[in-house]
Amino acid sequence: MSEDRSIDDFAADDETPVEPATATAIWSADGAACDRCDTVVKRRWLADGDRVCTDCKEW
Repeated sequence: MSEDRSIDDFAADDETPVEPATATAIWSADGAACDRCDTVVKRRWLADGDRVCTDCKEW
């Protein structure tokens, strides 16, 4: 009763391009300077093209 089928039989006919996810934060083990206040932090967030510390990020 089992019928072998190709995985391609289940694929969509039109491949819709997928946009890659945008990173919202970057982490540095040694720390890196905030683009706005120069405070060295391990995690910086993306804000208007800058990598910023938590204090400089508008939430």
